[in-house]
Amino acid sequence: MGPNGVFGATKTLFDSYRPGDLRRDWSIANFRYVNANVPSAGKTWIPVATLANLWARRPGKFRREYENDPQGSTTSQNFPILRYSDVLLMYAEAENELDRPQNAIDAVNQVRRRAQSSGIKSIEITSGGSGYTTPPTVVFHGGGGKDAVGSAILNALTGEIAGVQFELDPVTGFKSGNSYSSEPTIEFVGGDGTGASAVAEIFTLSEADLTAEETSSKESLRNAILQERTHELGFELLRRFDLNRHQLFVEKMQDVAAQIAIDVPTAEFLRKFVNVSERDALWPIPQNEITLNPLVTQNPGF
Repeated sequence: MGPNGVFGATKTLFDSYRPGDLRRDWSIANFRYVNANVPSAGKTWIPVATLANLWARRPGKFRREYENDPQGSTTSQNFPILRYSDVLLMYAEAENELDRPQNAIDAVNQVRRRAQSSGIKSIEITSGGSGYTTPPTVVFHGGGGKDAVGSAILNALTGEIAGVQFELDPVTGFKSGNSYSSEPTIEFVGGDGTGASAVAEIFTLSEADLTAEETSSKESLRNAILQERTHELGFELLRRFDLNRHQLFVEKMQDVAAQIAIDVPTAEFLRKFVNVSERDALWPIPQNEITLNPLVTQNPGF
C-alpha cells in the first residue's frame, strides 16, 4: 500500500454487530473527511449501507477532529495498549476454559451492556394521515430519554407519511436518542396535513446480554467471546493474535475471501485475504539466533 500502512473495515465485521450495539458506527466510519488535514471542513456522509460501500469503509475509532494538530499521516492521539474491557474479556476466556461459564458470561455481559443503545429501536407508522404537502416536524415526547432527532418521509403522491428517518450522527451512526426507559410518544407537527401517527420501540439493556444459544456450550461461549473481542477491540491490532491463539487465522481469512469473491470479485484487496497459509500462524525464530547457535533451527513450518 505504499510507505504507509492502510487498513479498512470489512462487510463481514459490519454485519456481525447486533442491533443496538453503538460500537459499530464508532468503529466503522460512516463518513469520509472532505479534507483529512482540515477535519472542520466537513464530512461526506455514507447514510445508506450498500454492498459496495460496506467493503470500502475505514476504521472510525481514531478521528481527526479529536487531534490537536491534524496533519498528514501522523497523529497526536494515544493508542490503546491495554484496556479494562480487554482484561474482562481475557478473564472471560480463561474462566470458560476452566469450566466456570457463569463468571465468563457475567464479564462479557458487562462489556456488552456498556455498548448498548438506550435509544429508539424502530418507529412504526400506524397511520399515514392525509393532506401533507411538506414533511411535518417529528417531535418525541416523554420516555425519559433525549437527543432523538428524526424527520418525516413524505409520500408526495398520496400526501401520507411513509416513515421516519433519524438524522446522521458522527458517533452513534444515527440520532436515535439515549436514556429512554419507556417508549416515547410521537407527534407530527405542521406540513399542512393531519392524522399521521406512529409508535416507537426502544432498546433495552438486557438485549445486550449473551443469548441462550451463545452460552449453550463451552465451544459456543468460546466463539461468542472471540466475536466480542473483535467488536470491542477492533482496529486495536489484536484480532490476528486472537485468531492464531485458537488456530483460526487461515480459516477466517479464507471465509472472508470467499465472501469478497461473491460480493466484489474485482476488489484489489481480495488477494490480501487469499495470500495466507498456516505459516502465517507461526512466529519465526530470529535469524540472528540461528546464526549464533548452530543447534537452533527454524520453527518447523515457517
